[in-house]
Amino acid sequence: MKHVAVIDSTGRGHALCDWFVRTSPAVVVHYLPGNALITHPRILSPINPIPLLDFEAMEAHLQPLDIDFIVVSHIESMSCGVVDYFRALGYQVVGADKATAQLECSKSFGRLFCQRHGIPSPQTLAQASAADILANCSRIQTPCVLKADGLRDVSDGAILCHDGADVEAAARFFISTGSATDLVIVEELVAGREYSCIAMVSESGYHLLPLVRDYKRTYEGDLGKNCDGMGSTLSPSDQDPQLLAELERVIFTPMIQGLAQEGLRLSGFLYVGVMCTADGPRVLEINVRCGDSEAEVLLPGITTSAHSVFAAMLDGSLDRLGIQMDGRSRCSVAAVQGVAGTKDSAGWPFGPFESGFEVSGLDADEPPTRVFLANIVKGPRGLPVTSGGRVLHVVGAGVTLAEAVAHAYLRLSGISFAGMRYRLDIGHAAGSQRTQ
Repeated sequence: MKHVAVIDSTGRGHALCDWFVRTSPAVVVHYLPGNALITHPRILSPINPIPLLDFEAMEAHLQPLDIDFIVVSHIESMSCGVVDYFRALGYQVVGADKATAQLECSKSFGRLFCQRHGIPSPQTLAQASAADILANCSRIQTPCVLKADGLRDVSDGAILCHDGADVEAAARFFISTGSATDLVIVEELVAGREYSCIAMVSESGYHLLPLVRDYKRTYEGDLGKNCDGMGSTLSPSDQDPQLLAELERVIFTPMIQGLAQEGLRLSGFLYVGVMCTADGPRVLEINVRCGDSEAEVLLPGITTSAHSVFAAMLDGSLDRLGIQMDGRSRCSVAAVQGVAGTKDSAGWPFGPFESGFEVSGLDADEPPTRVFLANIVKGPRGLPVTSGGRVLHVVGAGVTLAEAVAHAYLRLSGISFAGMRYRLDIGHAAGSQRTQ
């Protein structure tokens, strides 16, 4: 048997583990920090979960094992140098080192990178501290988008502003959830059709995966806060060959070349949020990992061995490896933790909420659905209980997107926990149009 490790704690991490055991029958996955509710015999978790930033404890756990390589897909760990740490110890690691992680951890770094390499992105109107934005909100050109420069614990740090009052509210929100001295980026608002564009990359080349539609806002009809994502869809009807070729030409090829020119090392996934405007594609955001919940609709459709793909990323042969998809449509819906006993949508990502509520309906998955676990743990009675904002992701598959949507919501209807909330229109609406 071959042994690999996956470092993540989201539904994306579970989907990565599932891809390994589904396509690589001789592989055992060691999942860190671990989730005792994942019972597949080849997905192993530590008896006691290891904190995501306790690199020494992770290494102590992995050291006795003959690990082929480590796959890191958690941005906080990468931003704190987990890839650098394990590479220094001699491990082969898929992921972004601390320097490259700045593409995601700092929006200003990502914007300047795009400017240096001629990659189209929205115009930056201003950069200032949250306090300065608040003091000058009436002077900010609107409509616009305010973005916190760094990673945020609450929502994804991007707020659409139609007028000065919106700018003031956004600045106050950034101060209340961070610091008055935190950098805020003000960008022009661009409109069009948005896609999540995800490539598998190595220092030798890349492979662009099918385009995904992501639903970032918390409420139906694309209302409410931008958050880390309430669901995604993958449909063959979105795969326009001309658009894919344009994205490779104007975004991905110069981006990969720019990484090499600047000595930024990335093996793994490169996520680019793109708005396709009347004037061509514009880069809204850059992530150095697969999206969540995009991973939940992409990874289940890959039929190529996960072990072979990641090994090719590491040995420089990715550009010669054919990556095959099953061609099915998929719909992923995130079930999130609201406030139990209320009729509104309070809770994640709007503010405080309780955890520890028992989750029912998590029976063995049967095609055409899958459940990927995120903020859910084994409770004191040995039953699943909620432990955070996005609790789980339910994925439906089908020949058509309509079939996939129907399967996802039918499976979701059998799952419940106190305060459970999810969008009812994933795959039904056109998807987010203005989500910078």
